[in-house]
Amino acid sequence: MRAALAKWQNQIVSFNGWYVSTRFEGTWLCLKNVYIIPWDMDSSMQDMAKTPGGAKFDHIWLSPDDQDFKNMTTDNKNAYKRVSSVGIVRKYKRDNGTWDYTVKSVPKYSIEDCVDKLNRVRSSLHRRLKLIDYSVDIIDRHRKGDLDSIVFGIAWSVSQFYDRIIEEQKELRASVNAQIEKEKTVLKNGRCKNLDQAKFASKARKPAKGF
Repeated sequence: MRAALAKWQNQIVSFNGWYVSTRFEGTWLCLKNVYIIPWDMDSSMQDMAKTPGGAKFDHIWLSPDDQDFKNMTTDNKNAYKRVSSVGIVRKYKRDNGTWDYTVKSVPKYSIEDCVDKLNRVRSSLHRRLKLIDYSVDIIDRHRKGDLDSIVFGIAWSVSQFYDRIIEEQKELRASVNAQIEKEKTVLKNGRCKNLDQAKFASKARKPAKGF
């Protein structure tokens, strides 16, 4: 029995370990050389792995979700993949009737996933601002203790990422507002007179071909 986890029952913890295998159709995940410690709801997983006061385990079976499984497996069966995430300590009953403790998954948002999505909409001010607005809202709820809106980062702390996107949010909003004002000015002044002076020779259109 992993009694070291008993004192953290129902607490959100950070865990770091090495992926070994799964069982029961992926509903349980085995990690080796695991370090578990109560999470301060802000620090990155990399920093939590170096924070004293946690508990070490040779191995542990966890109850993961899709987010925990991301990039976890490897083509090389002899190579392990480091897994870092957050979960909640729960008590469960084994098949033989004995009790033990594990870390179960919780609904969560990955900062690294958000960064990846932001990079994909780099060329669109409106889409990027919309995603940042959504991220700021989620982090605000996380900071208020909403357990359905937990935000965590592998290399980013929550506060570090929040400060970064708040700054960009201000810059993007200013750019978007300036763009809107520019469009209003164009509509107010009418279309460009230079266009009236341009003469284009008309050409006979060929019949369209189907695909």
